[in-house]
Amino acid sequence: PLTIEQRNMLDGFQRHIALVIDRQRLRDAKTQSEMLAESERLSHALLNAVSHELRTPIAAIETAASGLQAGPDPAVQRALAGEILQASERLGRLVGNLLNMARLESGHVKPRRDWCDVNDLINAAMKQVDKELKDRRVTVNLPPGFPLVMMDFRLIEQSLVDLLLNAATYTPP
Repeated sequence: PLTIEQRNMLDGFQRHIALVIDRQRLRDAKTQSEMLAESERLSHALLNAVSHELRTPIAAIETAASGLQAGPDPAVQRALAGEILQASERLGRLVGNLLNMARLESGHVKPRRDWCDVNDLINAAMKQVDKELKDRRVTVNLPPGFPLVMMDFRLIEQSLVDLLLNAATYTPP
């Protein structure tokens, strides 16, 4: 049997341990709450960005389609049809990116890393955006003998394509 002093000391340790555990739980709850708030903020920002990105090609398609209805001029019709095609391609890329992002987030798509040639990556990305970059000069500085890099070729290619499209969209020629 414990003496009264030992029992009091044991009770003191138990209270101290309980306080430490409660503090840790509160810290964990605070961290979880902060992460949730940040996640919500990022989700809201993403939703706003996606909303804007979706509205732009849809508005272009609507404007061009209404112009097609109003104008019988074949040259104008070809130009407007080209605008519709370009906007629908942009919309298709955006929807594809959203689906890919959702697949990555859900864990359905796992990055498949392999040794890849960066020059092949750049050429593949440039080929996908050659129409959008036709009025732009793109300079690639890749030193000779650049080593292979471990990456998921398709995911990095998509990232590079998105960067090039942003450059084409938001910078002057």
